[in-house]
Amino acid sequence: MCHRPLGDRGAGAIEYGSAIVLSGALIACLVVFVPSISTGVGSALCRMLALAGIDCGEEEEPRAEHDVTPAYCPRSSDRSSVGFRADIGFMHIGQEYSFATEELSDGRIMVTSIPGAEAGLSGGAGFDFGDNRNANGSANFEANGTGRLKAGTTFIFDDQAEYEHFKDELHTYVSRENQSLLEYDSGMAVALADTIDPVEIPEPDIVSSTVEVEGNANYGIGLWTSDPDKRSTKNGDYEDKNDGGINLNLGARGNVTVDQKMDISDWRGIGRAETYSWGASGDIGSNVLSNTNADAASWNGATRVMRDDDGKLVNIRYSTVVTTSHTDGTEINGAGGNSGNSNLNENGGKGSDSETVTERSTQMVQLDFDTPEEQAMGERMLEERGLLPPANVLDYSRGVEGDPLSSMVTDSEQPATDPGPDAPDWERHAFEQGRVWQWDSNDEIEANGLEASLKMGLQFGLGANWATEERRTHDAQYLGPPTDDGKREFMPYAPCVAGADD
Repeated sequence: MCHRPLGDRGAGAIEYGSAIVLSGALIACLVVFVPSISTGVGSALCRMLALAGIDCGEEEEPRAEHDVTPAYCPRSSDRSSVGFRADIGFMHIGQEYSFATEELSDGRIMVTSIPGAEAGLSGGAGFDFGDNRNANGSANFEANGTGRLKAGTTFIFDDQAEYEHFKDELHTYVSRENQSLLEYDSGMAVALADTIDPVEIPEPDIVSSTVEVEGNANYGIGLWTSDPDKRSTKNGDYEDKNDGGINLNLGARGNVTVDQKMDISDWRGIGRAETYSWGASGDIGSNVLSNTNADAASWNGATRVMRDDDGKLVNIRYSTVVTTSHTDGTEINGAGGNSGNSNLNENGGKGSDSETVTERSTQMVQLDFDTPEEQAMGERMLEERGLLPPANVLDYSRGVEGDPLSSMVTDSEQPATDPGPDAPDWERHAFEQGRVWQWDSNDEIEANGLEASLKMGLQFGLGANWATEERRTHDAQYLGPPTDDGKREFMPYAPCVAGADD
């Protein structure tokens, strides 16, 4: 006679609990006596004991920690530049050379030299009004389009001592080159010096090429009162009646500029980076006699895509720079430059010097891609977002306190929050691992210039300019790692503040 199995009907909770505890005990023995199979068994054991109401004390896996400290943050920088420009009719050409030194938050020193050339077109219109012996005025508008090509070379030194050694080596190299060029019989002595004490100039760490296109519009209006002790002649010249008299020069002017750049740079030992940037700026100013002043504001955004030598994605960096500035200066015009007469302004010269104080807020976000899965995710993001950052990154920046301009591009003091499980994977990557940092700095710029113009059928002009710039960081923050409550908050970053080690 066959009996159908009754299954587990009628089994009580005590029987189930006993079976679970017995199974757990057997697994525990296996873990103790056969350690090689213990991986993953602990979690299974805890789940089994939990069914019997027994807490094995297993803790949740902690959130993975990632390095989110700033990848690049300058404490201070010093820059000098010199350039010239030539105008022939509606065309202009020019050249500029700049040299900059930056001290970074980790103690490294970056030295960059950038020679550049430019060419462009310009055109405009203007008219005079109230043209008489005692008072006159003018209004003008000019538009320019300029293309620039720059080649940069950057050296990165581990500390100040290594940088000082580089300067000594460079000075020695230049001195020997000058000696061999200026003293025809010094070739043997220079060759001997190179053999005994060879100069060691390292290979540059970064070599870059930049193409820039810029368009700007200048506008102005002026009022001049002529010297009562001078009178105008029919051909537009001025004839002295006697010495003395005062010229009054009043005016207002402005400028709007839009530019776009593309930079390709090779990083030794890392790969190649392509940087796309765009920006806009504007200023408005006035002049009384030879004194000038202007207030300006600018915004610049950039996206840098870094790939290794095999073309694999290394990181993407997004940056935003917002500035406000005030300039005081002096302009001295020659050969009728203050007269307001357009015929006289075509022939003459001008000298200028100015001091500019700028408040600058720089914000950066960097996404690193360390694994093939993360690199594939980054490629998908580039396909869908292009050069735009993940949507949640726009909420991670904070503005300069009290600065209405920077508050236009940031929300502010609110912490970054977890985008949630339904967000795109690159938004989660940005929240969990993205580096977000900002620093605020003061710039002081001293600039000088000379210009001369001459009209002989076509308008000819020459100009030269030179400037020095000092920049010091006075406040820096970075977005700290995610907390257990799903937030990231800004934290002070003292290593980036100038003089923090003093």
